[in-house]
This record gives sequence, structure tokens and C-alpha cells, in this order.
Amino acid sequence: MKNLTSWYTRGLFFVVISAVAWFTWKNVSEIGHHDFTVRLTYLIPALLAALAFYLFSFAVWRILARRFGVKARLVNEGKAFFISQLGKYVPGKVTLLLLRLEGYRGNSKRNVTVATGVEMIASLASWCLIVSVLLVFLPSDAPNYIRYTGIGGVVVLISSLNPIFLKRFVNWALRLFGREGIDEIPSYGVMLSFVAVYMVGGLLQGLVIYFVLNSFFPVSLYYYPAVTAAYLSAVLIGIAAVFAPSGIGVREGILFLALPMVAPKPSIVASVVATRLLLTFVEVSLGIVATIAARISPDNKQ
Repeated sequence: MKNLTSWYTRGLFFVVISAVAWFTWKNVSEIGHHDFTVRLTYLIPALLAALAFYLFSFAVWRILARRFGVKARLVNEGKAFFISQLGKYVPGKVTLLLLRLEGYRGNSKRNVTVATGVEMIASLASWCLIVSVLLVFLPSDAPNYIRYTGIGGVVVLISSLNPIFLKRFVNWALRLFGREGIDEIPSYGVMLSFVAVYMVGGLLQGLVIYFVLNSFFPVSLYYYPAVTAAYLSAVLIGIAAVFAPSGIGVREGILFLALPMVAPKPSIVASVVATRLLLTFVEVSLGIVATIAARISPDNKQ
């Protein structure tokens, strides 16, 4: 059964990658004939927005981790956080947690696991909330059922953060990974505050792809909410696709379908690929810098 699941996972990944490759190849000739000038000046704010997103996420993680008694030296925390981000590129989504546990050796594994779980829940809920809110405030000519879907999403998301429901979900997830359940979780107010804070991170991610899009095709600021909603939706679906490392292929496929409403397809293909490369560059660079900082830190040489 395990081998069958493994082959099924690989098959899904192959199908997704093939579909994205086909779409890209189909539009390669159009890219060659498409007359667009790459405006490199827009890549600078895109890079800064990506950097701000990861540094902001690290700052919030440190605050969250301390609520669970998870502590380490700043340089070691930086290494644990930024190296664990690279775990997303391994299929299964579990490697991020394993790298986080390794980075926080000396702390309670249970506390690190719970803190990481709360971080994931708050960040995912915040991105879902952004998408739901943006659906509510679509232009007046948008179908009402989409707006009602957004309203329903907001209600469900806020309700699901109630400790009664959240505790059951967290304990179910912990048991899934073979770990003990928890007796207490952050209060409703604390969870809502973390979700609100992580919404800033979601908006920063939207800025990244918005600026990258503008480097290939002029996109009005009017479309920033739609671009952000499309990107975060693609990220969420990519996370749900456990067979795809870091949502590779899945995220791109969703964006290829959603973004032609704001720019020509050749510009979308170039922008989506450039966004993936830019974010990967920032993640790897921060991981390298954090690792070097931890190694040369005087505290770690003692």
C-alpha cells in the first residue's frame, strides 16, 4: 500500500509538471514574438518586498515561539527558521518541522512542534482571510455568489480559530505525526491577533508578484488586490498538494489560469517563472547568511 501511494504521488507530480511544461512550451513562441521590454527597476522593489516578507515572518515567529517557551540565541534562531524554510522543497511538507526541531535542539520537541503548528495555522488562516475579504469587495459587476462565498469564508475562518475547535484540530495533527496532544492553546484573542499580523505577510507576497508583473507588463495598482488574491490562492493550493515540493507546478498552473485577466499570457509566463526564481533566491540567500552568522558567532564558538 505504501509503495502504491508513493507511485500515485509521483504520478500526480509528473502530471502537474507535464501540464505546466506544456502550457509554458505552448507560449514560448509567443514570448519570442511578444514585444515587451523588461523593466528591471521593478525587480528591485519586488526583491525588497520578498526580503521584507521573510524577515517579517521571522520576527513574528520569534514572538510566537516565546509564548511556548521556545528560545535560542538570535543567530541560532535565524538559522533554524531560514533553513527550515528550505524544507518546503522536499515533498511531504514534514521536512520543515524536522529542520525546525533540529535547529531548536535543547528545547522541548513538543513545544517546538506546537509552536510551528500554530504558526502554520495562523499564516494559512490569514492568507485564506485575505482571499475571502477580497472576494467580498470585488467590483459590483462580479457575480453575487462569489461575494457570498467570501463572506462565508470569513465567518468560517474566524469561527474555526475558536480554542474549542482549534484544540481538536491541533491534537489531531499532532497524533498524525505521532506526538502527544496538548492541553492548552493560545486564547481566541491571541490567535486572532497572530492571524491579523500574518495578513501583513500575505500582502507583502502580493507585492512581490505585482512588481514582477510590472517588470514585464504595466499593471495598474487597481489590480493589486486581484493579483494578491490569485497568488495567495495558488500558494494555498500548492501547500495542499503534498506531492509537489513547495507547490512547484501547482502554484504556477493556478497562476497561469488566473492572471491572464491582468496581462498577456507571455508576460504571465515570464512573471510567474521570475517570481519563483526570485523567491527561491531570497530563501536560499537568507539560509546561507543565517548559517554563516551562526557559525562565526562568538557565542557558538565557546
